Amino acid sequence: SGFDADLARMDSNLADIILPDLTKALTTAHGAQVGDLHLLNYYNPYAKTCPNSTPFVHEVNDHLQADAAQYRVPIVDIYTAFGGDSAMASHICDYTWYCDPRFQGNIHPTTQGYRIIANAVEAALGLPGSGPAIGGAPLTWGAPGLRSRLDVRLAPVWRDPRRLN
Repeated sequence: SGFDADLARMDSNLADIILPDLTKALTTAHGAQVGDLHLLNYYNPYAKTCPNSTPFVHEVNDHLQADAAQYRVPIVDIYTAFGGDSAMASHICDYTWYCDPRFQGNIHPTTQGYRIIANAVEAALGLPGSGPAIGGAPLTWGAPGLRSRLDVRLAPVWRDPRRLN
């Protein structure tokens, strides 16, 4: 099917080109790593209007995780930060423009959604002064079924929205 071909292309692009090139760029000639590389997974913008889309988003995210695991690249779990299976549908209209009639069908995050994503990334990177991700997004790595989690689910920390501009 087209979906399977797209997944295979994504896997090939990530595992054969993108991740090798990025990890090489972050490694010195002596083999020392000089930077951090993290990959974000996807939230489901259609969770409210098309609940049957959830398995597709899970499959894409599982492929991203498996591809990243080949290079020991951690995944920042944006899917969970946006509410996961149990609460994504109830948050998606706040975190994306999808339900706003002025931007019909726009799946991109709102300022609040970008704040959730930024907090999840900051927490995953362990930046000084960063708190846990709003929504409780854990950092995950490893192949599907062998997931390890560094749980960063603590009290929500709200950031200054001016920092997002």
